[in-house]
Amino acid sequence: LLAWASSYGPAAAAHLGKQQGNAGRWFAQLPVIGGWFERFIGRKAATVHSSRSKNKAPDFLPALVMHAFTLRRVRRFRRMVALRKQGMIIIADRYPQLDIPSAFDGPDMSVEAQGSRFVNWLAQREQTAFEWMTSFRPDLVIRLNVDLDTACARKPDHRREALERKIAI
Repeated sequence: LLAWASSYGPAAAAHLGKQQGNAGRWFAQLPVIGGWFERFIGRKAATVHSSRSKNKAPDFLPALVMHAFTLRRVRRFRRMVALRKQGMIIIADRYPQLDIPSAFDGPDMSVEAQGSRFVNWLAQREQTAFEWMTSFRPDLVIRLNVDLDTACARKPDHRREALERKIAI
């Protein structure tokens, strides 16, 4: 897509996803603490997922990590906007959205969930950031539809059930 867009003018690619998986894999490869860290993250992620179903906000540490990923994402989004203002054609992967909460490049925290004042404040900041990012409407959206086996082959580190849910939505 980038090569094709470049035939129409200067073009750049921007990845706007959270990239939590990349960060987690990097930490898991650290000597000595990598295995422990991977198990720790797995336990925290499980508590966050179970909290969502109960409309409960995440604990302090997971909320702080989620917010750090949001700040990182906003920084990359600002860079993309700057390139666009320079007249570049942007091919963005993982564009932010507000339509499906807690999934598919949307906010991780719910502003309605019950939690501490600090975590609720972080959730509101995340919501505001996503409202700002989604105020920039893309000119074209291309959505890839793949079957479950193809998705599992492309993302072997993801749970089959999670990929099945994504495909269903």
